Amino acid sequence: MARPTVVVVVPCRDEQAFIGACLESLIKQTYPASLIEIVVADGNSTDGTLTIVEQYRARDNRIRFVHNTKRSAASGLNRAISSTTAQVVIRVDAHSVVEDDFIEQSVKLLQDHPEAWCVGGPIVHVGQGAMGRAVAIAMAHPFGVGNAKHRFADYEGYAEAAATPVFWRATLERLGMFDEQFVRNEDDDLNLRIVEYGGVTYVSPAVRYKYWVREQLGALFRQYQQYGYWKLSVIRKHRRPVSLRMFAPFLLVLATMASIASWVMELPASASVLGIPLVLYGIAMGVAVLSAARGQTFGRLVRLAGAFGAMHLGYGVGFGYALIRWCIGLSDHVPARMTALTR
Repeated sequence: MARPTVVVVVPCRDEQAFIGACLESLIKQTYPASLIEIVVADGNSTDGTLTIVEQYRARDNRIRFVHNTKRSAASGLNRAISSTTAQVVIRVDAHSVVEDDFIEQSVKLLQDHPEAWCVGGPIVHVGQGAMGRAVAIAMAHPFGVGNAKHRFADYEGYAEAAATPVFWRATLERLGMFDEQFVRNEDDDLNLRIVEYGGVTYVSPAVRYKYWVREQLGALFRQYQQYGYWKLSVIRKHRRPVSLRMFAPFLLVLATMASIASWVMELPASASVLGIPLVLYGIAMGVAVLSAARGQTFGRLVRLAGAFGAMHLGYGVGFGYALIRWCIGLSDHVPARMTALTR
């Protein structure tokens, strides 16, 4: 089978710490160099990101960049894809590094599974420092992400998403490209459109890459708060949830607030009943922490519990905030903190 031309699109903004390693991994690919383009869509970076990109452009003329004035990943992806005629489109985020055979395996997987509208690999989470390593464990654990199959490093088969999505260009164009109304969760929207059009997504650990996670609990909380906030927009557009597990963090936040309110109002019986979900959550977290960090230090256990809590509470708070704004007619006015970078 003839080898198709490939474009790797890299949306980024202020990724000075990661863009160099990302581009370094992309220029080392085993796939024929003459068939590869690498397009960086920069959303008005204010750090040294563009300087690093220019250094790599001087080394490899396959690399170029487009200005993404709207800043969101969706608009950057669309601008990058529109600037090329490549037959296969691969998205790689700037805070990722890929294996040398990443493109070759991605194209092979796409050709081996003609029934799939999207293919890719599961996420291998990595973190720097003690907190980063704890976050990486949390983001790959069922207690942290539920049954999201593409977040388990060894999974192969059909899934609701691919971490580094690979498409035939014609498929993306049929789907209508990325919806630029979404600052976050543009991938959720596209995944739902694939399902609605009757398509499937296939992932394989043969497509290998690593994703650098947030290294501070505050940044992790804000990341998941934005995910939760924009999830409601996806639901409103498609009139269906991406999955039922997405409601669990919101229900946890509701139970917490209701229990606190009951104690403040001196309704101990109600507080006790409403506190049952919190007790169950605490038990489940304890089991998850002990199983994921078996034999580790007490500090590692505490950091892992903090990571789980930041993910779940952030998501639940973000979803609840979006729901409140929608109910009072403010959903069209997005707060700045829900569009700002979280690293």
